Amino acid sequence: MSILNISKGRTLLFVLSIFLFLNSHSQQLQLFTNVQGMSQVYDLAFDNEGNVYAAGIASGNAAVVKLDSTGNEIWRNDLVVAMMSNRIAIAQEVFVNDSGQVFVSCSREVGSSAVARLSNDDGSILWNRDVRGVSRSNSQVGRHSRIFCSQDYVHFIIDAESSQNKGTYLHTFNFNGGGYDLYRLPKNTGIGYYGLIKRGLFYSHSIVNPNTPNEQNFISEVRMINNEIDLDSIVMLSKPNFMNIIGLHNNKFYGIRNDDLGNNTYSPTLVHIDSVTGDIIYDEHFRPRPDTVKNGGVNICTMTDEYGILVSGGTITNNSQNVDGYKWFAQIDPSTAEVLWDTLIITLGTYGIDYILSSGERHFTIGKYSNSIHELTVPKIGWTPSSTERVTEKKKSKIYPNPASNVLHLEIHNPQSKVMIYTIEGKLMKETRGDQKQLDISGYPSGMYFVSVIEPNNKIETFKIVKE
Repeated sequence: MSILNISKGRTLLFVLSIFLFLNSHSQQLQLFTNVQGMSQVYDLAFDNEGNVYAAGIASGNAAVVKLDSTGNEIWRNDLVVAMMSNRIAIAQEVFVNDSGQVFVSCSREVGSSAVARLSNDDGSILWNRDVRGVSRSNSQVGRHSRIFCSQDYVHFIIDAESSQNKGTYLHTFNFNGGGYDLYRLPKNTGIGYYGLIKRGLFYSHSIVNPNTPNEQNFISEVRMINNEIDLDSIVMLSKPNFMNIIGLHNNKFYGIRNDDLGNNTYSPTLVHIDSVTGDIIYDEHFRPRPDTVKNGGVNICTMTDEYGILVSGGTITNNSQNVDGYKWFAQIDPSTAEVLWDTLIITLGTYGIDYILSSGERHFTIGKYSNSIHELTVPKIGWTPSSTERVTEKKKSKIYPNPASNVLHLEIHNPQSKVMIYTIEGKLMKETRGDQKQLDISGYPSGMYFVSVIEPNNKIETFKIVKE
């Protein structure tokens, strides 16, 4: 919408609202830096020395910039990503582990993606690998990847699509770029910042076969045990509204979901989930205090010790002449969903979209179509969660040998369970009962398979099997 089309009265109102915002909230939201040369910042990462790493797009190429604690550039790397004619490339995620090693994922507008490790000294590429990625046009805008490290490995989760199938894949490399392995995760697994990374584990809400009689609603857990990827699932029996998993404390997951109330109205909701049983033990709607925001949901949010939950949201309100856009930021008590602090910005004609990313002590926002990074300063709320995290149960069933050539031997904990074997593409090869002692795989092609053991209470154990 052109500013020329806005009446004088509305223009004065807009200018006045920005003036009041800057003067009354200057201690809460202020510019950290404009990343020079970038047209848009897609992601931020942080190291233990207070430096900030920004990933995004610069002149049609993926780019990563390292900034010091005050926003000054230390180094930048405009990554050269092989691409089709007239197709852009974007650095959509940057990750820095506790040792200061820097990893970045890059996506093309159409085609596959790449993951690379950069030198922390000057940003040069130490190694890079092409991986299969989403092939939809403009797919990279939706944060279709996630990077995390465990033990001596880096894991790259990506939404992938081909002419035959679509799924979510986990690519694993050692820190030198070798030791490659590939795993398929449950379909419709929430990746990107909708998943939680904590202490080398990845948790994500997943909905399989939505809106069908076979619908499954669960939280997936990916972890590395003895140099092997292990998959686990916590089945949820509640309604399958998609959630952003943001925290795990004292055997309790914390999630944010947008409940659809109809008539294009959404209500942000804080959810507590028992991490052992999958039961929802608490859910409560919350809203920013400004009455203007009536139908908007939340975007990417974060949960930190001492500061609680930080969320951003946006909405639009139509009137007879124009479209008013709003974006808002709020601090939420993780125990009660009480809105402790919030602020509202009017953005004429634009739907406000911002992500909040935190180093734990400092909190930053990045917005749509912008190279600006703002810092959000909020008070500590005195909320210190228990240090106890999820108690992971050991698998009760056994399936061996692995690798196997002809026969799998089954020792299933509950004989009433269902045993299902899938290809890595998600094709069901066979379903049998838990009282069977053997499974003939002699006619299966060589490769990787997943065996799921589903108990009567919907507890799922997942095994990765290699057929020689």
